[in-house]
Amino acid sequence: MYQEEYKRWLAADLQDADLNPELSKIEGNDEEIKDRFAVALKFGTAGLRGVLGAGTNRMNIYVAVSYTHLTLPTKRIV
Repeated sequence: MYQEEYKRWLAADLQDADLNPELSKIEGNDEEIKDRFAVALKFGTAGLRGVLGAGTNRMNIYVAVSYTHLTLPTKRIV
């Protein structure tokens, strides 16, 4: 499932241009893709914190917007 999500992000016309090269760089690296896309970034007691980057388990504009709208990030945020 995380591979499909990664491919969807890779094919998307992302507004944050820095994410595209990052996604291309991890192509073929299953462990890196799994780390970024197998789960969603968790909202904790200190708020939303995480490593900056591409993926549902990274802090980026798409994850931040999904939490701003008071919904959990879905697999369809891009």
